[in-house]
Amino acid sequence: RDQCIESNPFQIVGYLGSPALQKIAVMHLDKGPRAILDQNKGIPGISHYNAGDLLSELLVHPYGDFMFTVNYTEGIISISSDHRHLRPDIQIDLGLGPISDAEIWPTIHQALPNDNHQALLYVSSALDHQVYELDLDLVSLELERAIAGEEVQVSELMRRSWPISNLEDEPRSPSLLSVNERGDQLAVTIRGE
Repeated sequence: RDQCIESNPFQIVGYLGSPALQKIAVMHLDKGPRAILDQNKGIPGISHYNAGDLLSELLVHPYGDFMFTVNYTEGIISISSDHRHLRPDIQIDLGLGPISDAEIWPTIHQALPNDNHQALLYVSSALDHQVYELDLDLVSLELERAIAGEEVQVSELMRRSWPISNLEDEPRSPSLLSVNERGDQLAVTIRGE
């Protein structure tokens, strides 16, 4: 028993994002006291992950593969596989222009499906009146490719899209998104209606 070594390199952390400060604090949630982790002990005080101008929303892959920020104004997602790097590993311009909302499925508040269902990201594009579905598992693969120095294939990330219109079939800009717990229904609010 004295020779047993703790072999679990993982720890449970939470992320707290501040769009005003453009920083992300990492909070220790594992065994022991809850505390904000100092990301760089060489800097006096508690240093945080710097998100630059990229933080409109902070999300985490449902299976914990990575955390990412969404810049709604620019339509860019910035992905980090390890918060200790203090910067995103890659930034992906989705090519959609401004984004109104982003939702993941399954959320952290839901039990993960047992059927190896893909983790999904939904984004609403204000300019082209569409909602897009992205495969976050493919984003994980693209992250690995980017870290290896290969080019990211953004078009591969998009699974499908839906045009948004009103009852008269006139194009409308989608606003807020919500996915039900089973992941088989997507609710969309229309901007200004």
